[in-house]
Amino acid sequence: MLRRRLLKQVDDPMIDGPQATPAAIAELLGGYISQAEKAQLPTSTTTSAAREKPFHPVTLPTVAKRLLERTPAPKAWLTTDDLLRPAPQEAVQGALDAGITCVSLPRKQAFSDFAALYFKMAGLTEAPALAHLRWAQHRGLASVLPLEQIVASSGSQGGALVYWKLLQAPAHSVDQSQLKLYDAENGYPLKAALYEARLGLKSGEGKLSTSPPEKEPTVFTPGVSEKILTGLKEQAKVFKANDHIIYAEDFFDTATFAAIKEETQRLWRSEDIEANCNLDGTNRLGGYITDLLPHNSSLYHLIYGNDPFRHWVSAVNDEGPMWPSDFPIELREYGSQSKGMGCHPDLQMYKVPRKDLEFAFTVDNDSRCNVSFWDAAGKLHLVQTKPNSLMMVGVNAATHCVSSTEGGTRSILKFIYVGDYRKSDEFWHYTSNECDDSNPNRQMLSDRRAQRQRE
Repeated sequence: MLRRRLLKQVDDPMIDGPQATPAAIAELLGGYISQAEKAQLPTSTTTSAAREKPFHPVTLPTVAKRLLERTPAPKAWLTTDDLLRPAPQEAVQGALDAGITCVSLPRKQAFSDFAALYFKMAGLTEAPALAHLRWAQHRGLASVLPLEQIVASSGSQGGALVYWKLLQAPAHSVDQSQLKLYDAENGYPLKAALYEARLGLKSGEGKLSTSPPEKEPTVFTPGVSEKILTGLKEQAKVFKANDHIIYAEDFFDTATFAAIKEETQRLWRSEDIEANCNLDGTNRLGGYITDLLPHNSSLYHLIYGNDPFRHWVSAVNDEGPMWPSDFPIELREYGSQSKGMGCHPDLQMYKVPRKDLEFAFTVDNDSRCNVSFWDAAGKLHLVQTKPNSLMMVGVNAATHCVSSTEGGTRSILKFIYVGDYRKSDEFWHYTSNECDDSNPNRQMLSDRRAQRQRE
């Protein structure tokens, strides 16, 4: 019944096309909501008390305040929201007033033919994904979309054009007062695009641009050196004979290693490292990498998005397909006064031990720091890790140690690959990483950042 009535209303020239004002749409939707509420009133089979009991809605701003005004304060609120079932605007406004970005998460029904009728009434005749983005941003919300809707919206224009439109649309929905000015000339293309779109909207230049960039960015494909992918069965035998540890030099190809090295230097100067509260700053300095933007130089692209590397990991571990974990990459440095790290087997973070692998990739090393380990036969191995070398270690396996640097420095990347994403009990001990400025590692990381920025 509701669908037939809506179809009739869409054909009504009084509310179709340019005359379809937000007020008219709101009135129409309000009528449907009232009808729905009447349809849900108690029937004659219910008690008279139930029929007479009034409905008192929850005060949404109060609820929003209780949920969002907490310590530590949330940065954003992801809420189910679409044209057919919007998030209450008073709750959204309460969040925005608290300085919290609101993000619209549409249900799949938001992209149905039925929803398209509502969009048409509102004068939004674009592809469903773009129509939802525009509708959300006019209400002050950013938005996330299913990948299939981005692809479906591309049509004959190609995915890059639509993706460009989608990137520009949320710029309007972010609270301008909460944003730091961004230097577009020195930033990455994605950030620069959002910055320019936001600046244009703020200055009142009007509509969102639907033009693609003059030149589509080239996607860099990371890889490993050719020799690494030869003799994989032999490498798998060495890995098991060593009690699930293997060391390989000249690991990534020249271009990939150069990009990794350049990015680590940038990270030391940036705010994109969250200090690891478990480090002391002297023996081990560093933290988790929080730069998740999909640019070519991101370590998540160079390592987690490196398919030849994933193939090597899977083949050498020989326990089925392996994948990047959902634990962040960590950048660490063993400084000139570091005493190294005591002997230990790696901690199991995921459910299946043989599908839980930890990695230490050496970015640079001008120290006398060595890594030692005992293989399955009890033989001691001593390795001085070189730049562009990788050590892969199974959990609950080979015991290994790190010696002092004796005046030099060694920087590494630590990360995890898994074949099963279920977590062990130990995983949850590492999901909290909170410490104040008195933490020595946080202090020294801040000092390192300032030093590198002066250089």
